[in-house]
Amino acid sequence: MSSSSSPSKQKKETKEEEAVLKSLSSLDAFIDEVHTSLISLDLNEPPLFFALKALQRRSQKEDEDIGPTHLPIPKQMIMEFGVGAGHTLKKIKEFFPVGKTIVGFDSFEGLPENWIPGSWGKGAFSQGGEIPKDILGENVSIVKGLFSDTVPKFFDTTNFADAELLLLHIDCDLYQSTKEVLGEALAKTLKENRFFMSAEVPLFVAFDELIDYPTYEDHEIKALFEFLKENKDWIECVVLGADGREDTGEKLRFYKPAEICPHRVLTLFRPTKKARKEWQAREKASAAEAESKKNVCSMS
Repeated sequence: MSSSSSPSKQKKETKEEEAVLKSLSSLDAFIDEVHTSLISLDLNEPPLFFALKALQRRSQKEDEDIGPTHLPIPKQMIMEFGVGAGHTLKKIKEFFPVGKTIVGFDSFEGLPENWIPGSWGKGAFSQGGEIPKDILGENVSIVKGLFSDTVPKFFDTTNFADAELLLLHIDCDLYQSTKEVLGEALAKTLKENRFFMSAEVPLFVAFDELIDYPTYEDHEIKALFEFLKENKDWIECVVLGADGREDTGEKLRFYKPAEICPHRVLTLFRPTKKARKEWQAREKASAAEAESKKNVCSMS
């Protein structure tokens, strides 16, 4: 989707090293900080593609560094919340036809409630309850149903202990749907994931409709603000950027994955330095205790 109501942006002369979101006192302050951060953070391509290319480069480097190995390789996961006709999921599959586990979530019955007045209401983007056949693949799983019924259950029942969470693509549109994704179950999953808590594998989170369309303040960005505020003691969000290519200023409409869309934003979730150090200390203590027990057993 696109809107001609995007606030004018003036390029900063210098680019800040990192845009960590810290204004969590109010939603208005948070939104202002997101906009300010994006002034100097142009990706010059769709944010999702930027993330996928970064992951692709990382995979290539890992292959070069590690070479042939008989050691178990961690499961690497990419998740999309809001599949619809499958345009973006097909793109994700093109980037990673093998080697990554791709999971898509959708009811395929359209929006569960009204979204943007006069544009998209309840039932918009419906696929008649049918999963598009061309999105399926050997490494693609589809979890069908309302997010409230499927997403928390998926996080609670899936073993993520040895999985690298690489990317969440949030195309939820609605506040409540986004809230189901950015909720307690995800927070618990990240807190228990050694790759995330060690900061070895930070998590890309790409939003399809975060900013600058009518009523955007009520939806994805609100759910993001609440998630970060609820977990501010141990998780932080870095704004990586928006598309940055010249917006045509067209009226609000549906945008395909490769098109310029000013509402899409790429972020990165990671543990705070304090949380990472505390996790590392616990891991070190746990390893020392295990080694001590092992030595006692060998002596007896």
